[in-house]
Amino acid sequence: AGVRGRSGSCRAAFLWDTGASGTDRAFFFLLLSAGAAMVNLRVCALECEALRGLLQERAAQCLVLDCRSFFSFNAAHIRGSCNVRLSTIVRRRAKGALALEHVVPNEELRARLRQGLFHTVVLLDERSADLELPKRDSTLLLALGTLCREARGARICFLKGGYEAFSSACSEQ
Repeated sequence: AGVRGRSGSCRAAFLWDTGASGTDRAFFFLLLSAGAAMVNLRVCALECEALRGLLQERAAQCLVLDCRSFFSFNAAHIRGSCNVRLSTIVRRRAKGALALEHVVPNEELRARLRQGLFHTVVLLDERSADLELPKRDSTLLLALGTLCREARGARICFLKGGYEAFSSACSEQ
């Protein structure tokens, strides 16, 4: 494992590890904030085929959070996914710490997440191949930071290649 990068005031570090098969890449997201306890959460890189399998077998236990723009989401999205919409003002005021209400605006889904009823939460953007690519203040990384604090018990995953890769590999979804 090794340090992949650091970002701004919340000093997040990404580390990678290769699984036993040599192909699985897992990311560890460490959120360090001044005066607060360190949050250590494993964020799995999920392939498109794996997400398709989750949606076919365990759709009720899988929450898909689409971090693309409102317009991109409305043009096309993964069936059952929720759009994470963050205005510029919310981003600026958040300074890296968002309330779960901004990430999961649907009250019923938010309650299920807090109750631990979701086995997996999948975040995706337009096309990022790994967690290094999104900007520090991107919707995806802000949502990830919130889930690190709030979504205990759920496996957090990042969709490799984002919506672009998923839509070409799994067009029926």
